[in-house]
Amino acid sequence: MLASMDADELVEWEALYTVIEVLPEERADLRSGMTIANLLSPHLKTGAEPLKVSKFMPKFDDKPEPPSPGQSQEDMRKQWEAFVKD
Repeated sequence: MLASMDADELVEWEALYTVIEVLPEERADLRSGMTIANLLSPHLKTGAEPLKVSKFMPKFDDKPEPPSPGQSQEDMRKQWEAFVKD
């Protein structure tokens, strides 16, 4: 026996599909974080703080690299003098 889908259920599935398709593949980490947070939420102790999705996502920019010091004016002057001399 095949189960039939009523109009309300069809609308719900279409809405879910729309939400999932809005997130590009580059944000699979966000979808995974939401899934994990939702799966673990029922297992929290009563009164515990809800889980944050960001807790289950990688952090790409925790410690950004310091900017390079670049060239000092003295170094640039020496290079210019060496270039002009030749």
